[in-house]
Amino acid sequence: MGTNSTPDEPSGVASRPRVGAAIAVHNGREYLRRCLDSGAEQWSVAVVLDDGSTDGTQEMLREEYPDTIVVEG
Repeated sequence: MGTNSTPDEPSGVASRPRVGAAIAVHNGREYLRRCLDSGAEQWSVAVVLDDGSTDGTQEMLREEYPDTIVVEG
């Protein structure tokens, strides 16, 4: 009782609330990094809406936050 997990969830998700975050960004790599780091314990999934960043945002997401869902605009 009291758990939010189901048998299909990856390990670690059960300890976090079932909350998601959607973050829109355009050339805000460092801001996005701080945002993802500070919210990592608060949500179970993060979706980043990248509006054509040219500052390395996409590469940073692939390398440092591989579990983040990225929607390219």
